[in-house]
Amino acid sequence: MITPTQKCNVKIFRFNPLIDKTPSYGTYEVEFEKGDRILDVLLRVREDLGQDVAFRWSCKNRICGSCSVLVNGKPKLLCWDEAQSEMIIDPLPNFPIIKDLVIDRSDYDARIQKLKPYLEPKNPISIIGEISPETLFILNQKILKKQLSFKNVLNVFHV
Repeated sequence: MITPTQKCNVKIFRFNPLIDKTPSYGTYEVEFEKGDRILDVLLRVREDLGQDVAFRWSCKNRICGSCSVLVNGKPKLLCWDEAQSEMIIDPLPNFPIIKDLVIDRSDYDARIQKLKPYLEPKNPISIIGEISPETLFILNQKILKKQLSFKNVLNVFHV
């Protein structure tokens, strides 16, 4: 079945701090189909229209968040959210701009690395001396399986 195409008018934030004095917007018109993601529209702007729009994407599965932008003033993921017929795409606010829609996430990523999303006991109890290494290995495997099942549940509900 052939899906009918529509026209998408997209205004994209353009700024290279090494060259430009002020930001501007490039206006582009590309075709898109129902169900296309915002990423698909940006790829068409870059490939079909030959524009060197800079943007970032990685997992294409709404897990990493590297493709976060503002679309019509609301935070969206390029890889996940559907394209609309009229869009204004901006980089996330409060981040230094590297080029166009690419932001510098290094401070944010450094803070995330420092987080410890687990509990640590105040007085750890050592029971390793009482358990054989083979038994400890089996226990660790059981604990790991249980933790992975929880992780998979969290991934399903990841926003």
